[in-house]
Amino acid sequence: LPPSVDDPRGRSFWLAEVDELDTLCSTPELPAEADVVVVGAGLTGCSAALRCCESKRSVVLLEGRGVCWGSTGRNGGHIWPALNPAMSRKEFEARGVARLQSFLQKHGTGEEVEFPGSCE
Repeated sequence: LPPSVDDPRGRSFWLAEVDELDTLCSTPELPAEADVVVVGAGLTGCSAALRCCESKRSVVLLEGRGVCWGSTGRNGGHIWPALNPAMSRKEFEARGVARLQSFLQKHGTGEEVEFPGSCE
């Protein structure tokens, strides 16, 4: 079960409000079998499950607390373009924003998301 707002470990700013996804269980029982089982519904787990679904595989996504409850929901870290040193950080971040916009457009969500720009 997801932690309460009073959980001593705290809740991130992003997860401060209770959402219907906090207690989502899409089936009353787990399926007897699946092509893929993903453990963890953080950013990586949800991305992996989505990719598998797009490849027409049956997927079970397991999460012990809530979607993005763990480090995905609390992480203050950043991703840097270390694998491609020729790419500037600004270009890397611009590509990331473009991919996010494309993802939101493709999946019909994010109408409330705004991209006002950035600090230079």
